[in-house]
Amino acid sequence: MRDASGSRPSCGAHAVAGLLRGIHERRERNSRADSANTVPDSSFAASGASSAPVRQNGRMTAYWISVYQEIFDQGKVDAYARLARPALEAAGGTFVARGLPEQTYEAGETTRTVLIVFDSVEAARAAHDSLAYQEALAALDGGARRDMRILPAL
Repeated sequence: MRDASGSRPSCGAHAVAGLLRGIHERRERNSRADSANTVPDSSFAASGASSAPVRQNGRMTAYWISVYQEIFDQGKVDAYARLARPALEAAGGTFVARGLPEQTYEAGETTRTVLIVFDSVEAARAAHDSLAYQEALAALDGGARRDMRILPAL
């Protein structure tokens, strides 16, 4: 299977898709319960898709997904994790899943995956670029090959 750019999706893409759907549905239910903080996004209705909540400031929830394709030095990964979690939580991230998949389908691979939710793509980018997270990356220092991406919610 190829993505819109014509390239193959990275390791763990299929395994993460179902997890994201469940998290998005749960957050959508929670946002409906707190409708005072959301307004409908008319672009969804115009496209024929179902309406989704948007925060008053127009920002959508974002998902930070890291898939560990290969670990070369577990000690460096552990040092990274000790620094990265508090740095990302301080920047507004909420860890919702971390570890190996319980089940894989299709081309799914049993690779460590981390899923973090942020209030917006901008918040996730700021977390990545923060000094505290950059220190965590320095501790990782080639200890793993990862695919890391930030996705906006639908």
